[in-house]
Amino acid sequence: MRKLRGAIIGYGFIATHGHFPAYIERMRTQQDVDIIAICDICPSRAKDLPENIHFYENYQELLDREGDNLDFVDVATHAGAHAEIILAALEKGCHVLCEKPLTT
Repeated sequence: MRKLRGAIIGYGFIATHGHFPAYIERMRTQQDVDIIAICDICPSRAKDLPENIHFYENYQELLDREGDNLDFVDVATHAGAHAEIILAALEKGCHVLCEKPLTT
């Protein structure tokens, strides 16, 4: 079985305390998903990430460098940025999971 490869865009409270721990648990128990990259505008949020996860401060750079290796992105930024990020990820051929609201 091939693992789904994903990235989290926006690594604030919701992502660090909800999304990422859930993916880690899924990686440990089901072994069917890998988070390969995380993006946040605050570089200090990278300090506690595992070494095998690439960190980006710009979502477009993440998509440019990792997009061909991604199956999905999980968008957990502030709502005002959702539409722009969603459209960019879809253009790269990624499936998109997005926090609500989908767009403002």
